[in-house]
Amino acid sequence: MPWDRSKPTDPKYRSREHRQTRAAYVRQMERDGYLICQQPTCLHPTPVILPGQPWHLGHDDTGTHYIGPVHARCNRIDGAVRGNRKSRGIETPIRWVI
Repeated sequence: MPWDRSKPTDPKYRSREHRQTRAAYVRQMERDGYLICQQPTCLHPTPVILPGQPWHLGHDDTGTHYIGPVHARCNRIDGAVRGNRKSRGIETPIRWVI
Protein backbone atom coordinates (compact mmCIF):
# COMPACT_ATOMS: atom_id res chain seq x y z
CA MET A 1 0.00 0.00 0.00
CA PRO A 2 1.61 3.29 -1.05
CA TRP A 3 1.68 6.29 1.23
CA ASP A 4 -1.47 8.41 0.83
CA ARG A 5 -0.15 11.93 0.32
CA SER A 6 -3.68 13.40 0.06
CA LYS A 7 -4.09 13.21 3.85
CA PRO A 8 -2.20 15.57 6.17
CA THR A 9 0.83 14.06 7.91
CA ASP A 10 0.69 13.71 11.69
CA PRO A 11 2.79 16.55 13.15
CA LYS A 12 4.99 14.13 15.09
CA TYR A 13 6.32 12.83 11.74
CA ARG A 14 7.27 16.37 10.71
CA SER A 15 9.26 17.06 13.87
CA ARG A 16 12.95 17.86 13.66
CA GLU A 17 13.78 14.80 15.80
CA HIS A 18 11.83 12.46 13.52
CA ARG A 19 13.35 13.85 10.32
CA GLN A 20 16.89 13.71 11.72
CA THR A 21 16.50 10.19 13.11
CA ARG A 22 15.05 8.86 9.87
CA ALA A 23 17.76 10.63 7.84
CA ALA A 24 20.41 8.90 9.96
CA TYR A 25 18.92 5.51 9.06
CA VAL A 26 18.72 6.49 5.38
CA ARG A 27 22.45 7.27 5.51
CA GLN A 28 23.09 3.94 7.25
CA MET A 29 21.13 2.14 4.49
CA GLU A 30 23.21 3.92 1.83
CA ARG A 31 26.45 3.08 3.65
CA ASP A 32 25.74 -0.55 4.64
CA GLY A 33 23.23 -1.59 1.99
CA TYR A 34 20.72 -2.93 4.52
CA LEU A 35 18.96 -2.24 7.83
CA ILE A 36 17.71 -4.67 10.49
CA CYS A 37 14.03 -4.64 11.48
CA GLN A 38 13.80 -3.68 15.15
CA GLN A 39 10.19 -4.77 15.60
CA PRO A 40 10.18 -7.30 18.46
CA THR A 41 8.17 -9.72 16.30
CA CYS A 42 9.29 -9.38 12.68
CA LEU A 43 6.81 -10.86 10.19
CA HIS A 44 9.29 -11.38 7.37
CA PRO A 45 11.38 -14.52 6.83
CA THR A 46 14.45 -12.43 7.70
CA PRO A 47 14.74 -9.17 9.64
CA VAL A 48 16.96 -7.66 6.93
CA ILE A 49 15.51 -4.59 5.20
CA LEU A 50 17.02 -4.18 1.74
CA PRO A 51 17.17 -1.05 -0.43
CA GLY A 52 13.82 -0.47 -2.09
CA GLN A 53 11.83 -2.29 0.59
CA PRO A 54 9.35 -0.05 2.41
CA TRP A 55 10.28 0.67 6.02
CA HIS A 56 9.13 2.94 8.82
CA LEU A 57 10.82 4.49 11.81
CA GLY A 58 9.26 2.36 14.55
CA HIS A 59 8.14 3.44 18.03
CA ASP A 60 7.92 1.58 21.31
CA ASP A 61 4.50 0.63 22.69
CA THR A 62 4.07 4.06 24.27
CA GLY A 63 4.67 5.79 20.93
CA THR A 64 7.17 8.16 22.54
CA HIS A 65 10.56 6.56 21.79
CA TYR A 66 12.02 5.38 18.51
CA ILE A 67 13.11 1.74 18.34
CA GLY A 68 14.68 2.03 14.89
CA PRO A 69 13.82 0.91 11.38
CA VAL A 70 11.03 -1.64 10.96
CA HIS A 71 9.45 -3.25 7.90
CA ALA A 72 6.36 -1.25 6.89
CA ARG A 73 4.25 -4.41 7.13
CA CYS A 74 5.54 -5.24 10.62
CA ASN A 75 4.74 -1.70 11.77
CA ARG A 76 1.23 -1.59 10.31
CA ILE A 77 0.20 -4.98 11.68
CA ASP A 78 1.65 -4.26 15.14
CA GLY A 79 -0.28 -0.96 15.22
CA ALA A 80 -3.49 -2.67 14.11
CA VAL A 81 -3.16 -5.38 16.77
CA ARG A 82 -2.54 -2.81 19.50
CA GLY A 83 -5.32 -0.51 18.22
CA ASN A 84 -7.84 -3.35 18.08
CA ARG A 85 -6.94 -4.45 21.60
CA LYS A 86 -7.33 -0.90 22.88
CA SER A 87 -10.74 -0.48 21.18
CA ARG A 88 -11.86 -3.67 22.95
CA GLY A 89 -10.76 -2.28 26.31
CA ILE A 90 -7.61 -4.38 26.61
CA GLU A 91 -4.89 -1.91 27.57
CA THR A 92 -2.02 -4.31 28.25
CA PRO A 93 0.42 -4.31 25.34
CA ILE A 94 1.18 -7.73 23.98
CA ARG A 95 3.74 -9.18 21.65
CA TRP A 96 2.31 -12.04 19.63
CA VAL A 97 4.19 -15.12 18.60
CA ILE A 98 3.99 -16.30 15.02
